[in-house]
Amino acid sequence: MPVQVRADGLDDFYRQHTFDTILVLDVIPLIRELEVFFGQLRSSLREGTGRLWVIDLRLDPDFTMLEFEALGDTGNGTLRLRSQPIIVQRLSEGSRQAISSLTAGNIPESPQKLVIDDLNRLLEDPTLWPEIRARSLPLNHREGRLRKYLLHTLDREGVLGKETATTLSPKARTALRFLNRLIIQDLLNNYQWEKAFGLDKLTWPQMIPLLKQIEVGHDCPVGFSKAGYELVQEHAALPYHRFWEYKVVR
Repeated sequence: MPVQVRADGLDDFYRQHTFDTILVLDVIPLIRELEVFFGQLRSSLREGTGRLWVIDLRLDPDFTMLEFEALGDTGNGTLRLRSQPIIVQRLSEGSRQAISSLTAGNIPESPQKLVIDDLNRLLEDPTLWPEIRARSLPLNHREGRLRKYLLHTLDREGVLGKETATTLSPKARTALRFLNRLIIQDLLNNYQWEKAFGLDKLTWPQMIPLLKQIEVGHDCPVGFSKAGYELVQEHAALPYHRFWEYKVVR
């Protein structure tokens, strides 16, 4: 049965009940005082066996087959990829051969996966943006402010302009992967990830809370341990989210 709770703070509903499981989905960036909120929530979990499940959207996920179902077609998906030399030249020889030799039907599943693996490798390529700028390639205006924010972050981290990626800090790695994902999906005219999670509808003020994960590197949130929780396990079950399981430390 759905229960309406207050928008801010911990609702009395939680204090009046005890739960075996509490699921928190895509709201972490919206909670202002994380330690206070979850510290108060501890007493609502059943002692010993109670679990807090935290699921939070990643801003830097790998590309998946779900986004490129049309990649193997001889139609728009493959033609769009072929028309972007800035991406094709960065693909492996096997991927380029699979794309260039396609005349009919679909790219076999194995080479199709190879192309996506290559795109995921490009997520951490620090030379992609400098070449975009050097070629004056057009990108959509909608994400201009977001790209500027990510570029400022990467500039402070000293990442851009290097031929190869050195050891990246968690902040730099997340920012670079997010920036390159935006660039690649723009060049390929493929916004399925953004649309699936409503990111294409967010205004800049609405996007700002989500960007907090770049500042903290999106590791296991320190705030949960300070609030009295112990990480049981991080699960790798969701391709576009981080998925943590916590228990209460008494």
